[in-house]
Amino acid sequence: MLFSPFWLFGYLNNALPFYAGNLITRRVKDRMLHSSFHLGLGTLVTFPLWYLILFSTVWIISGTFWMAAAYLAVLPLSLLIFFRSKVLIIKLYNRTRRFWLKVRKNPLLAASEKLRREIVEVMDKLIF
Repeated sequence: MLFSPFWLFGYLNNALPFYAGNLITRRVKDRMLHSSFHLGLGTLVTFPLWYLILFSTVWIISGTFWMAAAYLAVLPLSLLIFFRSKVLIIKLYNRTRRFWLKVRKNPLLAASEKLRREIVEVMDKLIF
């Protein structure tokens, strides 16, 4: 709850360029090219262009260069907060889902845990 304003600021400023690669990769059949489109389109094109648009908009609205420059300086930090919180939210969702599967004694989860233990035991024997 404490960091939700920072997350909201990061989301509002970075969601459009962050997910822009998804619009292109939906049409690309070869999954091996998806990461290239995300890197090329997102990192090299969309983010600088989007940040320039936001910088110009803030400069026009506020009328002061220093305020627009300060806003531009905060944008990469907001991207970091947005991305890290996105990763943490996904991890929290997966941990909660795994917890409830364990509480309900899901047979697939039990079988996968048993298989993982067996794989680790075999790998330990190979290494040591």
